[in-house]
Amino acid sequence: MTKPSELYLHIGTHKTGSTALQKFLLDKSSTLSDAGMAFYEGMIEKENHLELHVSAMKLGRQSFSKDKYRLQGTADFQDHVRQRVGVFQKKNQGKDLIFSAEGLYLLRSDCEFDVLKSILSADRYNITVVLALRNAHDFLQSMRAQISKVPRRTPSSDPSSHLYVE
Repeated sequence: MTKPSELYLHIGTHKTGSTALQKFLLDKSSTLSDAGMAFYEGMIEKENHLELHVSAMKLGRQSFSKDKYRLQGTADFQDHVRQRVGVFQKKNQGKDLIFSAEGLYLLRSDCEFDVLKSILSADRYNITVVLALRNAHDFLQSMRAQISKVPRRTPSSDPSSHLYVE
């Protein structure tokens, strides 16, 4: 019996170097492939697989990517992402897979995690979750500054909000 492939899932958080990591992984895709790994190419941003969290989040919940690209995780969008991820997985069968979407740290409920597991066919892989954190004070200061860059956007005290900074 062959061992299941590994699936590495980088889930953020924002303001922890995610963009640099994602660009590095995309730039090194051929090197990764030679080493038996495959880095997924995103639908909207090649290096940031933001469609994963957009698909998994409950309708009505927001994220920076949903705001920026005016996206909603409708059933049609979920199906499209599931199909696209499935094609990538089939094409790279036997390889270890890498996905990176810092917005995944915003998932909060079992039903959101169930959607993500379904999209990734999670039961077929050994999954390693990679989460980057930084000093809480510096992180919150950086997030407040990022939020304030956009007019009419303010930090939130609601833990379910993507604008939460407490």
